[in-house]
Amino acid sequence: MKDYVKINKTGGLHIPIKLRRELNINNGDAVVIEPVEGGGIKVLPYRPSCVFCGVQEHIRELNGKGCCEECYEKLTQTEVMV
Repeated sequence: MKDYVKINKTGGLHIPIKLRRELNINNGDAVVIEPVEGGGIKVLPYRPSCVFCGVQEHIRELNGKGCCEECYEKLTQTEVMV
């Protein structure tokens, strides 16, 4: 599916409803925008994941980063050597 959309005056981009439904992107959801080779961009739904193991279920925030329950437990029970 290819659609033609314009960037608005504030730099915003309208993602067509058909595509948002297909990707399960709702109003207010975050998306990831990244460059691709050849000068294009890729827009993907943002799905938080654990910075340590990469899982996307049961994510908590730890110092501003995503962390799964299992890694969170390991980190909070680890003794720090000084």
